[in-house]
Amino acid sequence: MEISKVSFTGVIPTRVFIDGKEAIESQNIQKGCRKLIEVLAGPIKNDLKAQSIAKKFAAVDKDYSYFRAINGYKLKIYQYGKVIKKTASDFFRFINSDNKNFIITGPQAEKLAQSGKELGKAKASANQTDVKDSFELFQAKRIYSELINRLTTNRAIRVREGYDSSTGKNLGKETVLNIFLKSNKKYGKKSFKLELDGIEFKPYGKN
Repeated sequence: MEISKVSFTGVIPTRVFIDGKEAIESQNIQKGCRKLIEVLAGPIKNDLKAQSIAKKFAAVDKDYSYFRAINGYKLKIYQYGKVIKKTASDFFRFINSDNKNFIITGPQAEKLAQSGKELGKAKASANQTDVKDSFELFQAKRIYSELINRLTTNRAIRVREGYDSSTGKNLGKETVLNIFLKSNKKYGKKSFKLELDGIEFKPYGKN
């Protein structure tokens, strides 16, 4: 795979554990997923622990470029004579749907990011007029919610146990990604901090 090319297609059910206990509140789950996304997006060239985590992720999502993560996925591209900045959220997205959590990667993440931008534009336009519930805003909301529904219910695009490089298809059982965090144990205090400790893929539905 070319390092400059991004074409992976993972939809990954995700669980988050803090100090050995599973987190159930959305805020804590989001924090865990964002910690992992920061590592996956890189740069990780000076962080051996981050490299180890990225390698584990790459072993399951075969089109994830560990080598690109070394120097970072963030970049600038030139399009129609303009410089467009790409960030981690263009390649990796976290979503919660029906109390289930997912990390979305690749083309699906890009579609979701673009749809979110269109929704933001529609909200801004509505706020600048007396029509707060415009057709354009209604349409953008529907497109965004339908996209999320397709991503979270289409099980064919979920990451699985294996990968056939000759056919480009995922093989085996669906997987769930467990994200492990450790804290500084300062529970309930403003100084409470979390650190990514590791990840583990397991067959979907198993602890």
